[in-house]
Amino acid sequence: KKLANSKEWGTVSVTISDVAQRAGVSPATVSKYLNQKKVSAKSYARIEEAIRELNYQVNDFARGLRTNTSQMVGLLVPRIDYTYGTSLFKVVEERLTENGYGSVLYNYKNSADAFVEKLALVRQRMVDGVIILISGETNDVFRQGLQELQAAKIPFVLVNGRVKGIEADTVLADNAQAIYTCAAHLLENGHRKIGLVMAQRNSYNARERVAGYRKAYAEWGLEAEEELIFCFENRKGWMVEAKEKLTGFLQAHPELTALVMPSFRMTIVALQAIHQVGRKVGKNIALIGFDCDIVNGAFDPELTYIQLPAEKIAATAIELLIDAIGRKEERAPREICIPVYKVDGDSVFRI
Repeated sequence: KKLANSKEWGTVSVTISDVAQRAGVSPATVSKYLNQKKVSAKSYARIEEAIRELNYQVNDFARGLRTNTSQMVGLLVPRIDYTYGTSLFKVVEERLTENGYGSVLYNYKNSADAFVEKLALVRQRMVDGVIILISGETNDVFRQGLQELQAAKIPFVLVNGRVKGIEADTVLADNAQAIYTCAAHLLENGHRKIGLVMAQRNSYNARERVAGYRKAYAEWGLEAEEELIFCFENRKGWMVEAKEKLTGFLQAHPELTALVMPSFRMTIVALQAIHQVGRKVGKNIALIGFDCDIVNGAFDPELTYIQLPAEKIAATAIELLIDAIGRKEERAPREICIPVYKVDGDSVFRI
């Protein structure tokens, strides 16, 4: 039957054969076009015109069954209200779309058991690859889950941390340099009693931050005071008590003249705790925040803060993942460390 114009087809499903008939080429040629294989310029133009006229929609599920691909990438994040994770997902989604991939978000709620459950869903979804945002300390359960992902030959990229015993493509922010830069800036301005606040002491990022903190003190010929490194307990609900705990830390150490914070949420907690003890940011206590770019104009004074380059980190992770998806032969895992930068505000003063 000869095709009429596309309006007569209504909601009838248009097939590759229909497109081929309209374009005057073989179904095999249309299949090559859809799978981004080489076809002649003349055939390419005819197929594009036929697809447009017939409003042909690619059946991604069926194509995935034929090619053993899904054109989908999974993104695992530790919390959906994680400011950094939200920024990262936004950029990842944009970059994936540019490269012809869709994305599906999984929240593992900072739980090792939930992490493994989400990885099982990832495997069932038959995604082509996974980007995994690490937050805090990982354990054997995390490692086992990633080993199962490797056994299934699903490429993945770790972001923001390492997992002991797992060799994989990894993108890290330079946390050691970030905290070194903060501490050095404060030391240059005469501060000697600098509090370093962390959510978890034993995570990869925490160890890197402490190393940067100690390095800055050492270069000034000083020794970092361990009691000024304040770490919240890694347990469920710790954020609820954060203001109370940090307020207690400030009260126990009235000699503190500065604080360095590990996250945007903790920066907000620090502002509340500082107010609670009757001190004033930029006047009698300095504060260096974290990832405050969107709301910094609402603070008084505007804060000096560390900014993570989410766009660069996301783009690098996507580049590594797409390379891994398309690569036929194995290669050694790559680890890329992205520099962070300090944005100056008015919350640091000279003493």
